Amino acid sequence: MGSWLRIFLIVFAVLFMQSVGSSGDQMIVPDPQIQTQINRIISIANTTGNKEEMLGEMAKLKGMGTTEHLLQQLIYFRTNAIKSFNAGKITSNEMENAREIVLYTIGTLLTPADTSFEKISSPSAQTLIRAIVPYLGTEDPDLKKELYRMLKMVDLNVSGRQVHPKYSEYPVDYVEYKLFIETNKDNLSEPLVQYMYQKSPGEALLTLTKVYIDDPQERNTIIHAEDVIKEDFWKRYHGPVKSRPRTISPEAKQVIDQLSRYPQWWIQLYVAEILLREPQFSSPQILERLKDTKHPVVLKTLEKITGK
Repeated sequence: MGSWLRIFLIVFAVLFMQSVGSSGDQMIVPDPQIQTQINRIISIANTTGNKEEMLGEMAKLKGMGTTEHLLQQLIYFRTNAIKSFNAGKITSNEMENAREIVLYTIGTLLTPADTSFEKISSPSAQTLIRAIVPYLGTEDPDLKKELYRMLKMVDLNVSGRQVHPKYSEYPVDYVEYKLFIETNKDNLSEPLVQYMYQKSPGEALLTLTKVYIDDPQERNTIIHAEDVIKEDFWKRYHGPVKSRPRTISPEAKQVIDQLSRYPQWWIQLYVAEILLREPQFSSPQILERLKDTKHPVVLKTLEKITGK
């Protein structure tokens, strides 16, 4: 049996599953017609390799739904390819080929910001965020990994400076998340906030502060605190080893304590994320304040810090 046909039969068999994730989880419901069309594109790529024919089928796919819906269906297909491989139903080559073709198809739905093709345009970024956010709270690890992979197309800052992996997973640019949050200010997506903090807590704090803190003086206080903590990370992890401070500066400890006194859960989450990355910042008083927020997202991070 040809590899493309095997993939077709495997995916077709799961078209009527309720979701990629587990029962009761946030789910992407497969659209049988669209999933069949995606398979048709893959079959052409793996058999004749006729580019014109493949682009023609991609054009047909674009007419089968909104860009948001198509992106969701393509993400579903990529995730299911991983699950099929993990179940031993397809080989690693078949999985990678299918996922690569689907990623290329996703690329045809998104407009680059410029000729460098290093960043997608703002309208495309907003469309991709809207497509992903409804499912970002999933507990399915394969789907969550895929969604996070897609969001990297929105926030990766290819020319940015990384402070340290402990502080930021990679250099980020959260301008598109700020725009999305401003548009949905009264309906803040907690899973999106969690994602932002996981990748770069400092940039997440600055983004939310600029949206939700109206008082200029208070806003500047928070921004200054984040700058002090970021600089502390930089000094302790960069430059000649002999000249690096071994302990956190008193000023950094002071501002993290100040931030822990704010009632907003997303400020408390920043504090929790910093403590998780650098236990030296912790104190019994700060841990108690985090516990007192009683916000589930903060408490979940607190459990990782305390182990209970």
